[in-house]
Amino acid sequence: MTTPKTIDYPTDIASAGVGWNTGTASKIGSAHYSVPIIVKKGRDYTRVSSSVLFQSTLLTAAITKQTYITRIEQVNSMIHVVSEINREAIDVAREKDEERSRGLAQGSLHGVPILIKNLLFTTDGLKTTLGCTGLLEAIPSFEATTIIKLREQGAIILGVANGSQWANNRCTPGWSAVGGQCLGVYHKDQHPKGSSSGSAVGTALGLCAAALGSETSGSVVLPAQRSAVVGMKPTVGMTSRYGMYISSDIQDTVGILARLDGVRIAIPRHILKHVDPTTIHLFENAVDTMRSLGAAIVDPTSYSTFDTDRSSCTGDEYDIALKVDIYHNIKKTLSYFSTNPHSLFTLSDVIAYTNATPAEEATKRGLGHFESALEVGKKYARDSEEYRNSMAERNRMGRQISKLLDKFDCDSIVLPTNVAVEPADVGGCPVVSVPMGFYPPETEIVKQNGMVEVGPGIPLGISFVGRRWDDEKLIGVAYAYEQATRWRERGRMVVRCDVEVVTGFGYYDDDDDDVVDNDEKYNDGEYFSADSE
Repeated sequence: MTTPKTIDYPTDIASAGVGWNTGTASKIGSAHYSVPIIVKKGRDYTRVSSSVLFQSTLLTAAITKQTYITRIEQVNSMIHVVSEINREAIDVAREKDEERSRGLAQGSLHGVPILIKNLLFTTDGLKTTLGCTGLLEAIPSFEATTIIKLREQGAIILGVANGSQWANNRCTPGWSAVGGQCLGVYHKDQHPKGSSSGSAVGTALGLCAAALGSETSGSVVLPAQRSAVVGMKPTVGMTSRYGMYISSDIQDTVGILARLDGVRIAIPRHILKHVDPTTIHLFENAVDTMRSLGAAIVDPTSYSTFDTDRSSCTGDEYDIALKVDIYHNIKKTLSYFSTNPHSLFTLSDVIAYTNATPAEEATKRGLGHFESALEVGKKYARDSEEYRNSMAERNRMGRQISKLLDKFDCDSIVLPTNVAVEPADVGGCPVVSVPMGFYPPETEIVKQNGMVEVGPGIPLGISFVGRRWDDEKLIGVAYAYEQATRWRERGRMVVRCDVEVVTGFGYYDDDDDDVVDNDEKYNDGEYFSADSE
């Protein structure tokens, strides 16, 4: 019996936030694998998308699903990436294989396994908890439009990715009472960023073909950066938000060229004034790469109003709109459950439940943001002058992206991902984060929330920011840089997942294409030194 050959698929635009290109005619597009999977006859398929492999019968959905589930089970107790596995996924996958064999494939994602964030409503028995134990037995009355569209294209919902509870509104990033503390995989006890933590880590570690996240302010691109995967936050409004929890009405969204000749790229250099030297060094190298690909670099540029100190847009007035939105949108979201055993109907109910339930760790994780939102939400209505003024200020900040691009006649802004979130978030502008490099071995460890925020081997990203509705152009620019550098392939994870074939079903022998029984139990997940071979 020969050792099965495996391949590592590039990240491409399969991302923590959106696993497909919404600019295609189908509105869905094709996700790409980033996981070692078995191939037949030893052919080289290192640049082939998952949909092509399924269409050519080189893979079956059932075998692929079992492989992913086994990989999740191996490492999940260590890094808490997935809060629930869809136990019906294998049966659904067999149905997809049968449909494909009869020429009835539904779409470009037929049979492709997707993890979804814990705030997207489903009606197939998977729990929509937003990370709160009080919603474990709650049942949504309808399914999120995004989930419906995935199913229409033949995708299989593999499970629910763990994410920051209540979309990062009350706790440590990456932690939820339902899923535990998600950790990154490039350093022991690595901070994963939030709130789409499990979506990013699951994609990086090859626990799914792609994953859905959501973003209010950095919740897709920041976790993607720390997992060395591509994260895309589309223009707000491009993807449906119906059937998911949102914090902000103007910011929340569901998050997915060979050369750059003629592309003009702006660098608002004043935003870099507090960025660490390693990030600056990698960023300058990235800019040089884009220049070598034919891009015209316009440097320096600047926002007319916004800067990193946010002196012109901080304070109570600026925050009023977001807090009022949280107050009302939690009530709206909770009204979508047809069954709600703990009677969680308002933000006040959620705060009371959290304080009364030990598993919610109210003292350790905090409730300050929720309590502030409750106070402000009760004080100001959405038709109040204070709310309108706050929204006007946020909208003014949001227009900074298009004003800069128009002023300097540029196609995209580029910045290190750490400082690229604002003001694109309030502007509802598309952002794509792509791996840019890694902290070097001599990096001093810096901790945040008891986890390693900065340290040797931890990934860094560069973000491409565009005008609203310029998503397709932005993907092209980001893709050109990603393909020219392929930084993800140079990183070294410190979590080992050695399941590359289907435990229980066996694996393909590449000599005869038969499935060979595999009686050896996979190893438990483990950490290993980034310096070890």
